[in-house]
Amino acid sequence: MKKIIYIAIVLFASLLLNGCKDESNNMELVKTFAQEFHETFNAGKYEGIYSSSASGLKTKVDKETFMNSMKKIHESLGDVRNSNLIGVVPTKSDQGLSLVAAKFKTVYAEGTAEETFFLKPDDNQLTLFQYNIDSDDLIRKMVNK
Repeated sequence: MKKIIYIAIVLFASLLLNGCKDESNNMELVKTFAQEFHETFNAGKYEGIYSSSASGLKTKVDKETFMNSMKKIHESLGDVRNSNLIGVVPTKSDQGLSLVAAKFKTVYAEGTAEETFFLKPDDNQLTLFQYNIDSDDLIRKMVNK
């Protein structure tokens, strides 16, 4: 009986450690995604962001609308200076697709924002499914233009 309990504990511990490894890998994928998104954003290559996004984003927002929105955010807040991951949670789209929601506290040249990336995991890669930005600075700048 002690041997069975020991085996059960070892199996549980190995599953737990495997889960931590996957979680750590997911966090790195999320951080890498955000870094690449922000570099592309800072370079003004909004079309590149759109073209590499998941089909779910493209069915909700046409390319011109997406690019104009990114341009207005960039003109209002400037380049991304720093971005810190707040948290990551699994979620589902309206269509039931498994997604990862990643929230970042982001500092721009001209203000701050909380960004939420809804990402579609696919073959150890993440693609943008939806992008939300919450920024009082952005709203103030757009209202005062």
